[in-house]
Amino acid sequence: MAKKKFRDFEIPLVAFLPQGPDAEPLYNALRRGQLDLGFCDYHSETKELRGSSHLIAGRLNDLLSDSGLRVAVPSDFGLVMNLIQDKFYSDFNALDVREATPSDEGNLGIWRQANELAEKEQGKVQYPFRIQGFSLQPDEGESGYKVRIIPANNFEVIQDNRLNLSSGTRFNSVDETGMINPAKNGKFIWRAGNNGVSGVFLYSSGSLRSGGGGLAGSGGDGRVVFVTAEGSPQNFLRQKLRSLKRMREAKVAAVDSWYDNALKEAPSLK
Repeated sequence: MAKKKFRDFEIPLVAFLPQGPDAEPLYNALRRGQLDLGFCDYHSETKELRGSSHLIAGRLNDLLSDSGLRVAVPSDFGLVMNLIQDKFYSDFNALDVREATPSDEGNLGIWRQANELAEKEQGKVQYPFRIQGFSLQPDEGESGYKVRIIPANNFEVIQDNRLNLSSGTRFNSVDETGMINPAKNGKFIWRAGNNGVSGVFLYSSGSLRSGGGGLAGSGGDGRVVFVTAEGSPQNFLRQKLRSLKRMREAKVAAVDSWYDNALKEAPSLK
């Protein structure tokens, strides 16, 4: 079990896939809003949420923002690898940004927002850099994917020249920030391009990629991985769904109350 240092304590981290009785409600919440996030579906026989894109990862991070869960980031490499090896690929909640303007017009809005966040954090943008730990919220005013990047509690801007390492660089591990530790005969491979903004994802073989074009690319063998630092991870999903249910019931009760009061004031309307 991996551990994350927090002040003077070491907190055990637990990773898991979106599967079980809570996966379908989570799928329904994810698909609400008409956003083009890429392929995603719920498989009723296995009770699993299938599909993974960087947009899906960001939206799920937003939907679970007060649940005690987060979507995995590159520093969770080992935890994620244990879950998906030889079975799935997974998109991390991370974007790598380089100076070149994106050739994909759909990525321009995300690239601009990432640069604005880096400038706010660093004072001056230094390329290449990675942003990780963020949510994506619907925003009709934004171009491209119609989403806005919102920093989460674990938000970081990491400037590191290792993002410019040649595609094909080998490694065995990542450091505490999620950057690869190059190793001549490493068993894993770093794959990189020179796109203005790239999602970071992990192949089932252990290869780590920072490249590709569209951020909504998703397939049936993709899985978003959740991480929690406390207790049983499935309980957090249930707590989140119970919270949403309580909010809905409260709103219905408020409407019923207003309706009853209106009838009392205007009996003839009955």
